[in-house]
Amino acid sequence: MIYKTAADYRKAWEDAYRIDPPVPLNVDIELASTCNLRCPFCFIPDPKFEQFIAQKSDDGRPLRRLMPMELALRVLDEAIRIGVPAIKFNWRGESTLHPEYTAIIKYARDFGWNCDVDLNHRPFFELLANTNANCPQESIDGLMYCTKVMVSLDSMVPETYAKMRVGGNLKKAKDTIWELVRRGHPNVWVRRVLAKMNEGEDFYGAVWKEWGNKVKVSQHYCFDRNQKQSSEISGCEHDDGLPRRYCGYPSQRLLITSAGFAYPCCLDLHETMRVGDFNNQTLLEIWNGQPMKKLRADLRANDKSRMSDACRYCESWMAYDTPQRAYVQDVQVKS
Repeated sequence: MIYKTAADYRKAWEDAYRIDPPVPLNVDIELASTCNLRCPFCFIPDPKFEQFIAQKSDDGRPLRRLMPMELALRVLDEAIRIGVPAIKFNWRGESTLHPEYTAIIKYARDFGWNCDVDLNHRPFFELLANTNANCPQESIDGLMYCTKVMVSLDSMVPETYAKMRVGGNLKKAKDTIWELVRRGHPNVWVRRVLAKMNEGEDFYGAVWKEWGNKVKVSQHYCFDRNQKQSSEISGCEHDDGLPRRYCGYPSQRLLITSAGFAYPCCLDLHETMRVGDFNNQTLLEIWNGQPMKKLRADLRANDKSRMSDACRYCESWMAYDTPQRAYVQDVQVKS
């Protein structure tokens, strides 16, 4: 086991901006590349993304799919074997829609937490879930198995929620949060994307009134992922000329799609930077492969001529030396 404690793992995460770790510090598993909501600032309703995700993958099946359970368990098995300290279940869809969601998360928890080792030395220090909380009732058990549940809520005002979380049900989302609280989940977060529609709302105050200190609150600064929408508030435009910095993702994370392909970043929504194929490569072969090494070198050189378009025109604050960047890693808001 490479990281003996959670503190060791978190130190490696910070050090990864300078030193590439021997294994991914987090593997994102895309259990579903489909969503039950169509939020206007998201990529889901973007016609260009819709056109892309409707295509067929290398195996002749649609890109929009649920990850086979066998594939998900293979990723988890290898992640445990090589010492990956954290797993996150998300990407281009709502993972809780997977019919085997709870079984997959329970497998990760039982294998990672209840194996014959000291609990301080368990393989997975974090099992992270992102959800819109408009999830099937049977998936709540899976959320309970996670060490952290991040609920994308955006607004506590019904009219605003309906505009931002199109297709969602605020009562259902709140009921899911309440169920997690009732069952005693110790680490539930409620997040908003700060956009034009909700910037005047006292989101923290409304969440506190509903749940008090039983949940934590965070917020991200909006950037439009849908070319037809303009939700960004003042100061959130990604103009060319913003100071760049090494984002760290290629040295911290590896993402496995629902089809089994590997990518270095959750912003590569149209799969332009494939760095490997877990269907016929190991996680370590991908992590230490030439595509990943080249990507890290190109980004550290900070030479746009060497970057892919996904990196050159990046729309994540992780790539920029700006105040908004501090909120990407779920900073708790307290007022």
